[in-house]
Amino acid sequence: GMSGGPVWRYVSGNRYIMTVHAYGRDGTDSNFGTRLNSDKYDRINTWLSADASSAPTDKPDLEDRGSSYSDYNINTVTPGVTSFNVYSDVRNKGTTSSGGFYIYYYASTNNVITTLDYFIGSDYVSSISAFGYSDSSWSGIFPSDIPAGNYYIGWIIDSPDWVDEFDENNNDAYKSSQITVNPPPPPPPGYIEIQVNDSDTSGPVNFAYLQIWVNGSNLVDTGLTSSIGFYNSTALDIGAYNISVSKPGYHTQNQLINITDAQDDYYLDFAFVSYPPDSSYIEVRVNESNTLNPIGNAYIRTYNTTSGELWDSGYTNSSGFYNITGLYIGWWTVNVSFPGFHEQSKVDYINWNFDDDYLHFYLDSKFRPINGPVAIFRDNFPWNVNATEPILEKYNISYTIYNSLDFGNVDLSSFNKVILASEQVQTFYDRLAGNVSWFEDYAANGGVLELHTVDRKGNPSYHNGTWNAYLYPGGINKTYNVEFVNNSMNMPLHPILLKPFTMNESQIDGYIGGVFTVYPVDAREILHGPTADPILIEFSYGSGYIIASTQTLEWNANWGGSQQLYENIILYNPLDYDYSISITAPFSSTSWETNQTYNIMWDATDYIANVKIELYENGIFNMEISESTPNDGVYLWTVPNNLSDSLQYRIRIADASYPPISNDSLTFEIFNPFIEIINPISSTNWILNASEYIIWTSRGTVGDVKIELYNGSILELVISPTTSNDGSFLWVIPSNLTVSSEYTIKIVDVSNANIYYVSDSFTINIASGGGIPGYNLIITSVLIIGVTIILIKRKFFRRKYRQ
Repeated sequence: GMSGGPVWRYVSGNRYIMTVHAYGRDGTDSNFGTRLNSDKYDRINTWLSADASSAPTDKPDLEDRGSSYSDYNINTVTPGVTSFNVYSDVRNKGTTSSGGFYIYYYASTNNVITTLDYFIGSDYVSSISAFGYSDSSWSGIFPSDIPAGNYYIGWIIDSPDWVDEFDENNNDAYKSSQITVNPPPPPPPGYIEIQVNDSDTSGPVNFAYLQIWVNGSNLVDTGLTSSIGFYNSTALDIGAYNISVSKPGYHTQNQLINITDAQDDYYLDFAFVSYPPDSSYIEVRVNESNTLNPIGNAYIRTYNTTSGELWDSGYTNSSGFYNITGLYIGWWTVNVSFPGFHEQSKVDYINWNFDDDYLHFYLDSKFRPINGPVAIFRDNFPWNVNATEPILEKYNISYTIYNSLDFGNVDLSSFNKVILASEQVQTFYDRLAGNVSWFEDYAANGGVLELHTVDRKGNPSYHNGTWNAYLYPGGINKTYNVEFVNNSMNMPLHPILLKPFTMNESQIDGYIGGVFTVYPVDAREILHGPTADPILIEFSYGSGYIIASTQTLEWNANWGGSQQLYENIILYNPLDYDYSISITAPFSSTSWETNQTYNIMWDATDYIANVKIELYENGIFNMEISESTPNDGVYLWTVPNNLSDSLQYRIRIADASYPPISNDSLTFEIFNPFIEIINPISSTNWILNASEYIIWTSRGTVGDVKIELYNGSILELVISPTTSNDGSFLWVIPSNLTVSSEYTIKIVDVSNANIYYVSDSFTINIASGGGIPGYNLIITSVLIIGVTIILIKRKFFRRKYRQ
């Protein structure tokens, strides 16, 4: 064996060490060893124990492997031109692996290598195991910033000092020979003079950012234009150059140019095209502050901070995202609201056209759990599951457990909520039948009664009690089929579905024990089953509330993945929430014109998701304006042109999911635009060739008008094809009109031929006394010669006519 090795023999299958080998002799001569006895055995154990408690920490120790393992490729270099390569070897003489580290290569004027020398480059070594070694190298163009002269090439191992070593002072090395660094070559004399101007104003664009590439991929220069929009890129050699100019608010532009002569001086002009003034946008994201889950359907409103104008509104998508577009430079205020959460507002400044900003909102819940105390009535755990008490204990809500023997015998007035558990034994339901009114009295006096109405699972291994009476407390009844179904949210903004956890459609699915078939008409149907019948309802009862569910709540909470829904139901207190709508426009003095667009406006509490808007006249339903629109407080309505004039219109706005929550506006007016002729009237008698005023009035949106003259039903002439709707027109009555008492004037809105008015029939006549209007006719007989006609001009006074 080898010195120090044990010498042993088998005894009953075990190795017994007899001695430690010291030395041996060749051939048949015996080996010599040190025999082990108890004293030596104890000493060895003592040494081993001492080593275990005070053994030094293993560390790496890096050093250069030696000059024969390092070198460089060339002795004379030109900075910025010559390809240079240097390599070395590093060994780890420590007792553990080093981990990754960097080697920095330097050019030094002396043989003391420090980080103050001229840096050449670095190389990363992933790791060296204990007592191992690894090579390192750097290749590249010799740095252009190293001055001419003679230099030692050296390196520092683990220069950033990442590795904790036994010895930190043996990490540098160098080659004993020197290299010669020549002076750098003169820069190329080529240059490009660049001028950047605004394409609209022709004014200079300062601080435009320039990037200049040569031969496709080598970036050779960057910079910013001066106050006069100028930049000079110098020291350019022969090659193909790509010049890129960019600045926020402008489209990025590129130009290509070839420098073919080292002495070339080139000129480039950029006509910078700005983005449209309304091209900026703000990307908005909305999350819950507690869970960080995105909030879909959060209401986003954007106001111009300076003017207060509402610029944009909308709702986040399912990822909590909304993009506000079409913004101009300036300050903008963004409001975010969602039922059950505190509204938040942030201000953002758009700096330039096509600015893209980001706003992130984390909304805080307004959640207020029930205060307690709570009474729970049960004779057994539903489906052998204790799902309710842990929730109450989690929120430090006090509670008392009662059984069916306590029906009618305890004072419930001190309890904030009373819960009747699901799936009880038969005696529980038998006793409940005689105490329905007792529970109803509790709710009527201001309590919250929560009914878990699943009374049988259909599995005899559970308690299998059955409710045999016709109605549960509150006058409700249900079917009895038990099935796993996909349910739906009928009132997605109801607090039960928002607080403290925001529910989605998958979280409300699970087993149900039927659907409600008998329930008050004013009950809120919060959840629907697969047949669109309610499975979770609430309704006011006297001064209190009754909440009822056909879901197997405790079962679903424990095994069906609906723990958060059950927690929401247990913690919900309907007395803490208000549901109301108040119409703010139209009001009593409002007059709306048909075919025009107006804002119907209202205030409503958060928990109404959508509203229905209807129109009534004299208390009679007239039309449905919107079956369902988001409860955002405003609806843009174009008044139909088929409505009759009336002062007795009302708007009704109701919760789309729960119409009993509604509000009616005060009566207001809807009218159709019209024209009414004041002059002429039926007694009017106008004279040929006279000047008369046609007078009318109008209301509503009436533009320029056309005036026509009819004789009976026949259009006689167009008095004016278009004239301002100013209420009067001076008409010189043509002398060639036929005398008639069947004339009418028709005035028509030029832009809408459906708006017109026809006057009463009136008369156009000749002047009294006959003859030609305005002249006296004298016929004198002249013997033999003939007849002489003499026209004598007379002054004619126009008469005024009154209506």
